[in-house]
Amino acid sequence: DLATQATPVTVESALQISTVFAATRLIAETVASLPFDLYEKTQEGRIPSSLSLRKVLTRRPNRYQTRVEFWESVVFNLVLSGNAYCVITRIGSEIASLLPVSSSQVIPEVMLDGTVIYQISNATGEKIYQSGDIWHIKLFGNGVVGLSPLAHAAQSVSISQAAAGKCAEVYANGAKRAGILTG
Repeated sequence: DLATQATPVTVESALQISTVFAATRLIAETVASLPFDLYEKTQEGRIPSSLSLRKVLTRRPNRYQTRVEFWESVVFNLVLSGNAYCVITRIGSEIASLLPVSSSQVIPEVMLDGTVIYQISNATGEKIYQSGDIWHIKLFGNGVVGLSPLAHAAQSVSISQAAAGKCAEVYANGAKRAGILTG
């Protein structure tokens, strides 16, 4: 019975389902390939922005990624978890870089005074960031975190995983079912 064979759905396990992988990849690569610029509104109309953020978003978001790789990473996290997080690095008051962080590494928390902090865990430990140091893009949700499309599709993904497991069992036996037919 497929329902009793359900396994927990994680980002990694969901991406083993070809339709999840293909849809996620298609959305991330499509958004990343779109032209993007930042404009300022003036009395004469719109002009390309003079903000340092324009250079960060349209050319080189950080020292590790191209613009396309950056947007693929951001959209990948947004599509699967409903949230995308980037650590903001500043030089003075100007934004110098945006570094995406896997949504699975971030825990947002609302403090008693209403401010939001972000706890980010990685191989070196945990670090707390103030909301001004994190760019948080979220799908619709409760205002603090976005709802995860993957969590809402978990039952369908789990059924696909169980079906794939059953198919693997059948083909592992040379597609020969064990048993005796009687009439």
